Amino acid sequence: MLLSTSGTSSERKLSSGQHLELPAIDFTVIYVGFDAVADPKLREYLQNLPTSFVLSEEAVGRLRASGAQVQRHSAAFRMLVERLAQPQ
Repeated sequence: MLLSTSGTSSERKLSSGQHLELPAIDFTVIYVGFDAVADPKLREYLQNLPTSFVLSEEAVGRLRASGAQVQRHSAAFRMLVERLAQPQ
């Protein structure tokens, strides 16, 4: 069974020809990149990490912590959190 999602309508058409009423979906794009890391030494460290499936525990920890910090300081992320906190 396939679901057609073209257009902005909340009505979706299944491959069987049936129509399905679904709620609208809101997307929020949150940019998380090394250039948003405030500390220049940390930013340089992250930018110089190899592209690899094998990183040291320290590198993984610094990547995760930096990503979380950049996300927390993102205006788009804060707006999303506020929107999700509002009662439906």
